[in-house]
Amino acid sequence: MTKCYSDLLEPYEGGQYKMYLEKIYNIYKEDLLNNGELQLKGKPVKLRHHPMYKEREESFYHLTHRKYDKNTFRQPDFKRCERIRWIRKMIENVGRCECCGVNIESCAGILIWIEKYKGSDRIHFYLENENFLLVIEKRTEYYLIISSFYVDYNKKSYYIKKYEDNKAEYSDI
Repeated sequence: MTKCYSDLLEPYEGGQYKMYLEKIYNIYKEDLLNNGELQLKGKPVKLRHHPMYKEREESFYHLTHRKYDKNTFRQPDFKRCERIRWIRKMIENVGRCECCGVNIESCAGILIWIEKYKGSDRIHFYLENENFLLVIEKRTEYYLIISSFYVDYNKKSYYIKKYEDNKAEYSDI
């Protein structure tokens, strides 16, 4: 694990899952939801709020759960939950890396690519060493966080291929 992100893990160590999820939700609110200062290339970074589910925003579930029906059970993903703090750090460090001072274009650990989705550009930031992917959609006046997740080993080559087919530079985003 790279030194840039290892100290930001929030591991689930057993016990009360509801208490752990509440802790993760509080981090989500502090780092992403209630922080109007988060920007990417001078534009605000926003989250999807609706529909609400059990008094939590849609984006919270995209960032912490996997494979869910919008109206029924949502399966928590502990690897996503553990890495909730990585999202803000990745956004803040695009274009530069505070923890090691390496320019993002020189950082072999972060792969960037852009794909079209329903007419919009979706920017993918992949921490290859950590198997962690962050997806942000470019809008006219802001960026929208779509999802982030831990890439399972059997899907790694799929995302490397996506990168090779759609490579982008920091200046392209």
